[in-house]
Amino acid sequence: MPPIVWDLHPRKKGAESEVGTCQECQGQGRIECKECDGKGTVEKDCDECDGQGNLEKAKCQECDGEGSIESECEVCEGYGMKECEACSGTGKRTPFLN
Repeated sequence: MPPIVWDLHPRKKGAESEVGTCQECQGQGRIECKECDGKGTVEKDCDECDGQGNLEKAKCQECDGEGSIESECEVCEGYGMKECEACSGTGKRTPFLN
């Protein structure tokens, strides 16, 4: 008989089920980063010109006058994917402890 664990599916919280694939990540162990929409980079206001694009009548050299710069996403460290929290990256359903 297979081991019994608590199903993490929100509609079935607390229901017993057999060990299976994590529904959050479809067994991949990773999910797309929501912070950067899977791109690995985020756009933020330029610190040099405070998002204005210019410094005292001259184009900001840091952001090339755009007012924003693209930087590596800190949540996924530039990968665009991050570990699935629902299964701790295993891809399998795990016992519900709380």
